[in-house]
Amino acid sequence: MKSKGTCSVLRVEDEYDFIDAEQGKFYRPIEELDISIYLDQETKQVINDTTKDLGVTKSELIRKSISEYLKKLKQPSAWEIGKDVFGKYSSGFEYLSSKRKKLVKNKIETKRQ
Repeated sequence: MKSKGTCSVLRVEDEYDFIDAEQGKFYRPIEELDISIYLDQETKQVINDTTKDLGVTKSELIRKSISEYLKKLKQPSAWEIGKDVFGKYSSGFEYLSSKRKKLVKNKIETKRQ
């Protein structure tokens, strides 16, 4: 214990005995390490304002935001949802998509006559 006004000096030994040392005792795999993120000032301000408005911590807001973003990434696109039915029912006219405007125009003109 230090007493007021004295300086404690750490003594360095010439040799150390590591016979009873446990290798890897403080090792943590990279997956277990905390993640640090660096944000621009504008993003920090938005996070600060949002946490005050919602009454949550910055960590909680960021965790929830990342979680929701990752859920959206996993959702299938409109194409993936409908790919089994797109083109399944054919009209027999292969040119409908490429000439659709002309076909609609002709239908309208025919009705007007």
